[in-house]
Amino acid sequence: MSKVKRYNPELEKEFGLGLPCLSMLGNPYGEWVHYQDYAELKAQRDALAAENAARGEIIERLIGQYSAAGYHAVQNSLNPAQSLLYDAMQVMKQPATAAYLNSVRADAVASFAHHQRVISDSETDPTIQRGHRITACRAEGFAAQLRAGKDGE
Repeated sequence: MSKVKRYNPELEKEFGLGLPCLSMLGNPYGEWVHYQDYAELKAQRDALAAENAARGEIIERLIGQYSAAGYHAVQNSLNPAQSLLYDAMQVMKQPATAAYLNSVRADAVASFAHHQRVISDSETDPTIQRGHRITACRAEGFAAQLRAGKDGE
């Protein structure tokens, strides 16, 4: 990926037109980026998060298998299986990954809630409207739980 160029809006002097001009000037510490750069970074982040989630599921299965086989997690154990189990359990304690995946889930649930409200607004039957609104409210509550770091169960 190429380096993302950053910009800041700056007010330039008037150029004989009697009006100042607002320009986006390159600045290594600027707060603005091209949308295409942003979209590319977001796509890369999403791909990395998906790969990380898949690895997490595999690690969880390995932890389950080792635990079921009677191994216990021991840091710096001479038994490689116990040491590996300990390391795997430490890797699973990654709050940034969990928080990001919860935000992705929350966005999906919020989108579902919005869709339910759109359906409710297009319905003429009050009973059907009410059902869609209740579903939307519950989905919004679940999205809030996900954003707060709870799994919603």
